[in-house]
Amino acid sequence: MERFREGQRVRTRVAKPGLPAGTIGTIRRVFRMTAGGYEVAFDGRPQLVIMYRGELEPAEDEQEAGA
Repeated sequence: MERFREGQRVRTRVAKPGLPAGTIGTIRRVFRMTAGGYEVAFDGRPQLVIMYRGELEPAEDEQEAGA
């Protein structure tokens, strides 16, 4: 499975409450002590969400934030 880095654009592979599958966001923090844990800022949502590597995929059609 792919590892993500801060600033990388991602898309959800699975739905969570209030967050449909396919939602696009940006990795804000990588939790190095947690296997595959990320804090993600999703477009149009004010709160950050904790996601795991298996719940995310690269948003290939999106550029990195700040690029």
